Amino acid sequence: MKGLNLDENLNRLIQENSDWAWEQAKRERAEMEKKQKTQGGTDGKKDEV
Repeated sequence: MKGLNLDENLNRLIQENSDWAWEQAKRERAEMEKKQKTQGGTDGKKDEV
């Protein structure tokens, strides 16, 4: 039973981390889009390397 408990805990941690990463990515994307809009005339290509 202990092994099953470990798997359940691991799966829960993976899910929580996945949810956090998804939310973080959405926040970063929104922030980038906001910055691009405030730059006005630039299309963002000059920042790419």
